[in-house]
Amino acid sequence: MLPLKNVLVAIVTYVAVTLINNSVSGLPVGFVDEGVGTFNGPNKAIFAPNPRNPNGPQMMIVAAKEGQFVVFEDPDNSDVKLEIANMKTKLCTNGPRGVYSILPHPDFATNRFLFMWYTSYIINCPTDPVLGPRNRLSRFTLNATSLEIMMNTEVVFLQTPPSPILLHDGGAMFVSPNRQLYVAIGDGGDVTYSQDQRNLFGKLVRLSLNGNVPTDNPYTAASGGKGVNCRSNGGR
Repeated sequence: MLPLKNVLVAIVTYVAVTLINNSVSGLPVGFVDEGVGTFNGPNKAIFAPNPRNPNGPQMMIVAAKEGQFVVFEDPDNSDVKLEIANMKTKLCTNGPRGVYSILPHPDFATNRFLFMWYTSYIINCPTDPVLGPRNRLSRFTLNATSLEIMMNTEVVFLQTPPSPILLHDGGAMFVSPNRQLYVAIGDGGDVTYSQDQRNLFGKLVRLSLNGNVPTDNPYTAASGGKGVNCRSNGGR
């Protein structure tokens, strides 16, 4: 039997090596790093039920900032990808602008709705507080047969004021357990916008899943506020 001090040294050494290995790999314990496929400029990836194979694995939809979308229908076992949309002509992509995020509707398996936050195109894509492009929250529908994201199904939920500079556009999205859609909007590069309740920049917006404003939102005009449909005051 090993002396106790040797056992303790062995345990400490094992823990240290494990922590070092995890630190080097950048992954938590239990995670692995494996390739799925190749795609230029990926900006966001989501998993969703595959309407072409309802009982099979979830598909992985990958979006690029420049507006290309591909799907891996069996990401665990195949690197085969299918292009399902290219909306570059609908975007401003200078600087960080472009497609920021996508999110499946919680009932995606039946309605095939995708939420998207992106910078809508305007000629020359200027950085101007009056003439600049606007960031947009829209809903699109995915074709059940081809898996195409159908651009003609777009329903615009909201738009920001014109984007004044190439900075802080936000776009993180989340559906809460009580089925409300939250969208974090950046401050547009001007920290004073966050404190201005008349301006959508620098806000956390809460909407119903059909794009309507919930009646219990605290800062809406209906509830006595100044008309910004936000849930958090002064966030960046």
